Amino acid sequence: IGAKARAFKFSKVIHTEIIQSSTTNLNKLKFISEVINNSYEKWDLDGFANYESIVIPFVLKSEKTDTYRGIKMAFLTYKLDDFKTGITGQELMDSAKFYKKGFEAYESKKFIKAAEFFFKSFKSDPQNIEALYNQAVALYDGGDKLGACKVWQELVELGQTRGKEYYKTNCN
Repeated sequence: IGAKARAFKFSKVIHTEIIQSSTTNLNKLKFISEVINNSYEKWDLDGFANYESIVIPFVLKSEKTDTYRGIKMAFLTYKLDDFKTGITGQELMDSAKFYKKGFEAYESKKFIKAAEFFFKSFKSDPQNIEALYNQAVALYDGGDKLGACKVWQELVELGQTRGKEYYKTNCN
């Protein structure tokens, strides 16, 4: 399940969508979607005012053991398998923390510091391509065109569309 949130100045739209599911109980998924959609007011969306929409990918895993019955939730991923490849929950939290610090530094026009935080965010979670993209933008805005082009080149190799556009526009 993934959640898409749209926050506008005078309105809000929350939409959860099922991205992949095996033999999951659809009534249970509908209930979970309703809970997520109705929890909007509790979300910390500071720093996202300039975005038309944000996407928060996550995975739910229903578990039933002798001592635990419930649902575990992993944020910032579409696949639970991602956690089997060495990305820990702590690394995901670190990535989110560094990303937030990068965003704050960028808003304060501390572009090189922002690039450092975005780099740390990406290193903590190499699937956080948005952090890598923001690192390039911060480097470019901080006057390091060569550094930005190196990062955009990496984004080109990863197939990131906006990175390709910026690389074509600024690095050729």
